[in-house]
Amino acid sequence: MTTVTENDARNINDILLRGSEYIKNYPDFKLVGRDDELTDLQTILMRKDANGVLLTGASGVGMSAICLGLQASKSDLKTPLDIVNTRFFWIDSDKLFESGKADDIHRSFDKIRTVLKEDPQTVLIIENAGNFIDAARNSGCSTVINGLLGDIKNSRYQCVFEAPYSDLAKVMKCDSDMQSEFTMVEIKEPKGDALRAILTASAVSYESHHGIKISPEAIETAAMLSEKYKTKELPSQPSGALTLIDRALSGYRLKAHSEPFQLQSLLKQLKAVEESLETGKLHPSLNGKTTAELEAMKLALKDDMTTAQTDWDALQREFRNAYDEKRRAEQDVASLERQVESANANDREVLAKTSFKKSSDPFDGFDEIETSEVLRMRQQISARREAAETGAKRFQQLADKVNSQLLLTPDHILAMFSRISGIPVSKLTQDAREKLLYLDVTLKKRVFGQDHAVDALSDAVRSARMGLQERNKPQACFMFQGPSGTGKTEIVKALAAAL
Repeated sequence: MTTVTENDARNINDILLRGSEYIKNYPDFKLVGRDDELTDLQTILMRKDANGVLLTGASGVGMSAICLGLQASKSDLKTPLDIVNTRFFWIDSDKLFESGKADDIHRSFDKIRTVLKEDPQTVLIIENAGNFIDAARNSGCSTVINGLLGDIKNSRYQCVFEAPYSDLAKVMKCDSDMQSEFTMVEIKEPKGDALRAILTASAVSYESHHGIKISPEAIETAAMLSEKYKTKELPSQPSGALTLIDRALSGYRLKAHSEPFQLQSLLKQLKAVEESLETGKLHPSLNGKTTAELEAMKLALKDDMTTAQTDWDALQREFRNAYDEKRRAEQDVASLERQVESANANDREVLAKTSFKKSSDPFDGFDEIETSEVLRMRQQISARREAAETGAKRFQQLADKVNSQLLLTPDHILAMFSRISGIPVSKLTQDAREKLLYLDVTLKKRVFGQDHAVDALSDAVRSARMGLQERNKPQACFMFQGPSGTGKTEIVKALAAAL
């Protein structure tokens, strides 16, 4: 029987992570919008047969989050007692296989198996089963896979494999008994209320990282856009919508920290006033305003813009002063530490040459007593470190002051999605009903001389969007006929651009 020594235990703990320790990496974790999936997972783990789990789905759907929800559910009073009594472990595949030496890998994995087999109420979670299998084979350790699956067949412990669609076939082929020992659970993209609940819960961590509040309307816009339009830049839900929010926050923060954030709003108002004065046609936001009032607004807006720019320039100087203070203090600390090291080295050299320093000296083996000059430099180091911390705190206070006035809105989400997808913002904000109502007019602006085809096409699309097509069938199928050059391809391109 393999025994685990204290040293081995420390090494194993770096590779095999107990669930109670692993979840500490996610202090604010809470699984939302996935109650059905979590229940399915718990049900399978409590079965007698085929109680291994093969989680699969598109990348970004949250397989790892659902597994983490198993550990988090232990604190829920509604969780089945069998799950509460189960030990959950995560394996760090990178650390297990990092040496590339088959003997070391086998030795480590044997010790891991010993820990897992201590209690049959144990579940091992492998986050990317495809990578685990590849790493084992590439290291010449295919027996690791065989040993793992052998333990599962003999009910020594259970296992959850996470495998995206791209790795599913690889995992299924790794053993002939996979289908009999594992139950496959397909995790699909959350939609509707479930997606919005996940985004709302996750938004807290993004607000904390960027220091910028996210409006509920921005979350709704991100959910709507990432559900409606599929782009290769954004992964599956909910990761797609979260990626969009994260990128919009980064872009917003970048712009807000490089120019006065009030300036854009003031500039927009000024443009509306100037256009109203030039054309004589009032902007909707200026209804009821007289020419004299518009002139007064124009002057006031220009003054506000000047004040905003002046205040911003002063704030930027404060930022630079705080940064310079921090940088100079850090440079001083580094210089003084080098001087201390050099002085101590010189003192040790002098001490080594003195005749009274003998091996019988009762102070032999103790650190040398530092000179007054070294002690003085250490005091200076302490003072300069405090100065560096003061500069860093001041810089952060100024950043917080700017960020506290920022709010991520649907406009920021739309602008970022437009950059990612290439779809103009005007089309993203266009009402769907209006788009369908005037579809034939839009197509005829691009396709000429084919009105009969455009009308038939528009009617078919409108009927499909109204739900009049057969259930479980495509919204519409078209076959365009005609000689080369009559516009068959162009009408398809026009339809794609319009919708």
